[in-house]
Amino acid sequence: MSETIYVITNSDMVEELVDESCGMLETRKLVHYFIVTDNDCIDVIARASFEPKLENKL
Repeated sequence: MSETIYVITNSDMVEELVDESCGMLETRKLVHYFIVTDNDCIDVIARASFEPKLENKL
């Protein structure tokens, strides 16, 4: 299996984070990435201007 990055739209996790931030974060400025590897499933919520890149580190 190869590594894959998915972009999650209408994310409940982003909505919850925005609600808990008391106005410091905005939904439209955040992106929810879901990264799947052979060994892990990782959720990443980042600013919309950030784009994650996968590197294989041995």
